[in-house]
Amino acid sequence: MKMLYNVNPESKTSSSSTQSQRRALLEKQEFFLLLRTICHPYVSAQSKDLMIIMRTLTDIMDNQAQRNQDREYALPAYFQKYFDEIVQYALMQRTGILSPNDTLRVIARNMLICLGW
Repeated sequence: MKMLYNVNPESKTSSSSTQSQRRALLEKQEFFLLLRTICHPYVSAQSKDLMIIMRTLTDIMDNQAQRNQDREYALPAYFQKYFDEIVQYALMQRTGILSPNDTLRVIARNMLICLGW
């Protein structure tokens, strides 16, 4: 998340960190990579971990939306924009909950949980 948003927690108050913040929307591929990474069982071993990470991402993206004065930068906008693709990936395809691979099934389940929040 820090790489995508160029967030440096040590310099939150400096004006140079504000200017170096991301000014463009995440591309579809960037958003999906971020979502799959967050939903991976090594990253989110339990629902509690997933919830904490999603809350952090929501805060970062809300700050981004506020800074750019555009709600398209907020997390719910991305979920709305890519709703069909997320459902298709996680639910319908063999890369999701129908996958024979345990890890892919967990990632898909976590993606659907995130979509439901």
